[in-house]
Amino acid sequence: ILSKLLLLQLCRRFVDTDPQDVAVGTWRRRFILTELLCGVTWAGFALVGISGSEVGSENAVFSSHVFIFAALIVLLAVRMTFASTMMSVLYVGTVPMTIAVGGRLMRLNDPFCFALAAMAVGVHLSFIFLAKGLQETALKMLEFRAQKDLLIAELDEEKAVSDEARQRAEAGS
Repeated sequence: ILSKLLLLQLCRRFVDTDPQDVAVGTWRRRFILTELLCGVTWAGFALVGISGSEVGSENAVFSSHVFIFAALIVLLAVRMTFASTMMSVLYVGTVPMTIAVGGRLMRLNDPFCFALAAMAVGVHLSFIFLAKGLQETALKMLEFRAQKDLLIAELDEEKAVSDEARQRAEAGS
């Protein structure tokens, strides 16, 4: 919660900063480091309950690992949606959790857990490809918007020239 509050506070400070005073490189580093803290925090969540021996019934132990795996998928989906425009933020926010979940599953020496660990890595890679697609789409949309704005400006300019020519023609007649 504290890491997310810190990220929220950083976002508020960024929004309150005058756009002309924004040092892009500095803010980028701040966001990356804060998101890294959040990613490490999520990784810590994935490691809760790890001990020398798993305690509880086999079903309870199995359920806890499946829950951690499901939490990873949700985290990846949410981060991919919100951080796809800045891939470095996506990486530092999700890689620690994937490593922690994979490590937790691998240490159990169970074929099913090995498969889950491999799936965790595969799901992560899939979400990264999806995020790159979202990023490309966002960039294309910005490019199309810039082209549209340029066309509108050209039309406005041509209309002004046309109006001026019409006024001169009317004045001459």
